[in-house]
Amino acid sequence: NDGNDATCEPDGAVDFICSNNQKVGEMEDGVCRTSGQYECTYCGDGVKQPVEECDDGNRENGDGCNEFCVVEDGCLIGHKWDIDENPLDGWEIIAYQVDGDNEFSTTTSDSGFFGFDDLTPGLWLVCEEMQDGWEVVPGYQECYYVTVEPGDLCAAQDFYNVQIPPVG
Repeated sequence: NDGNDATCEPDGAVDFICSNNQKVGEMEDGVCRTSGQYECTYCGDGVKQPVEECDDGNRENGDGCNEFCVVEDGCLIGHKWDIDENPLDGWEIIAYQVDGDNEFSTTTSDSGFFGFDDLTPGLWLVCEEMQDGWEVVPGYQECYYVTVEPGDLCAAQDFYNVQIPPVG
């Protein structure tokens, strides 16, 4: 169509994206206000438009691309254990975004659990803050690189420590 108005009514669509080639129009009472040739698509149709961060073909949250076609944040969880897999509470865990300025810290719970929500997807460095009288169990590390994916499936990383025996 080469008119100024375009009506787009895909089945079940709520949020429309109207484009004139690469130009975005405005929806007004179900009408795309744009000029020249137009194409109206909607979030969740599986076709990523320039104004969408993603379009995975559905309008479900928690799968990496939310109902508004925006990439979802991710999460990172884990536990802090001693060598016998007893939980260690009160330990500080720090997450550093590798390609960004974000840094978050949390403290392990009574069950040794820690978690970070709303992390930007990408590469993160997660580290434990070592406490006096403890060391990392051989074969494990004090810091790990972890890839956080968008959506509800959390990346996971555990830490293992052993108490240093007293000298003498």
